[in-house]
Amino acid sequence: MAEKKGAPAEDRKEEAKVAKKYEEGTVVKGPGDAIYVIGEKGERRVIPDVFTYVKLGIVGTDITHLSKKALEEIPEGEPIPVIEPRKRTQKATVRLAELVRKLG
Repeated sequence: MAEKKGAPAEDRKEEAKVAKKYEEGTVVKGPGDAIYVIGEKGERRVIPDVFTYVKLGIVGTDITHLSKKALEEIPEGEPIPVIEPRKRTQKATVRLAELVRKLG
């Protein structure tokens, strides 16, 4: 049986296309309640609570709404760590993408 020569390369291109579809720091939401930030590898990282959401400086107009299918195409990464109350009083002076990277 003949092997498709282009299949693995095409699969890699498709994976790269999905991973690069949204830039790091993009905020996305599907039909559920969860809100995600796109990480540096193109993965979606859930924002764990409203306090962390507010501290990240996200406003409703920053959110890109996606269908369930589109959201599921983005690989799921580690959740954004909860920002503790003592850290909530500090001023956020770092851009969203940089803050996400710092939080781990």
